[in-house]
Amino acid sequence: TGDLKSVSLRTKISNKFTDGLYFNKQRKLKTKHLFKNKKQF
Repeated sequence: TGDLKSVSLRTKISNKFTDGLYFNKQRKLKTKHLFKNKKQF
């Protein structure tokens, strides 16, 4: 059971990490979009 616990913990951490990467990507895309809109004004 100790191995199982560490594995689930690892997957939780990696999921958090990938979520963080995805969030950063989305935020960068949003800021890029805002920049484009600002340039038009």
